[in-house]
Amino acid sequence: TPKRIGTIYRGQQIILFGHYRKDGEAQVEVSSKISGTDHRYKASFKFPKISTLNPEIERLWAFASIEEMLQKMEDFGEDADSKQAVTDLAKEYSLVTDYTSMIVLREDVFAKRGIQRKNAKRIAIEAAAQQQRANAPVLNHTIDPGAQPRRASTHHMSFGGGGGAMSPVWLAMLVPVLLIRRKRRVKK
Repeated sequence: TPKRIGTIYRGQQIILFGHYRKDGEAQVEVSSKISGTDHRYKASFKFPKISTLNPEIERLWAFASIEEMLQKMEDFGEDADSKQAVTDLAKEYSLVTDYTSMIVLREDVFAKRGIQRKNAKRIAIEAAAQQQRANAPVLNHTIDPGAQPRRASTHHMSFGGGGGAMSPVWLAMLVPVLLIRRKRRVKK
């Protein structure tokens, strides 16, 4: 998710989530159009049968899937099947949505009222994985280590919208404004 990505600007990141049901070799292809030219990126890698490194990704995938379903309902109207799909996914992955909520109680109250702690196991698994990652060396997840990174085109200037540091052009425009404001404060 998402199935179709809209316009991406220089400096923005793309995060795609998918859900696979079978381990083994996979072929992934991403098609794009950069400055009017079609590009295709292909990668081959192996999905593990079981991976315990990042169990949080399951919930991120579920959250992204729910967000996509909610957007469709906002665009095209609600229907019973979509509401049920959102509710089922939210309950399975312990997520709060427009159709689900969260109960916050002390541990003894959960037991007294007979409320199942369905996410307790998930939280323990996620905490154990976080601890394991914190104590392990950094892993290289590069799919194609021999590939050379593509140099981004420099003809498109961006003044924001992406994350990270400011561009030198933006900084060069900002510094004189700050200096003028500082001089005005000193004169007063």
